[in-house]
Amino acid sequence: GKNVRGLIPSPFADHHDQYVASYVATGKPSILDLTTEFVALHRERYVFAVLLTVTKISGVGEDSTFMGVVEPLPKSEDVAKCWVMATGSIISVDAVFSDWFAFKPEDLLGTYVSGLVVEGKKLEE
Repeated sequence: GKNVRGLIPSPFADHHDQYVASYVATGKPSILDLTTEFVALHRERYVFAVLLTVTKISGVGEDSTFMGVVEPLPKSEDVAKCWVMATGSIISVDAVFSDWFAFKPEDLLGTYVSGLVVEGKKLEE
């Protein structure tokens, strides 16, 4: 199997090995055997929503092997998604968001949402 870091966007990919190491050290799972909504990274660098289920299939400690099942969630052309850090920095956008704002996903990463939003007062002028 392959490490999933190439299939998930930063900062999730950056911390993946840390999450696995934490599980190996403590034995306390955080996402094992749960189905949760997550994001996957498309080869064109935009993200899309998926359902993710991760199961441990064999091994002990550092020899553990995991399997993830990913199911794409249906997308709506009427909904654009943008994932933002608490600081306001954009970490991921979906294809609809990219289309609506006419930016490539990689051009938005690390920028601030406030840079894309026009103040209400300016709209009224």
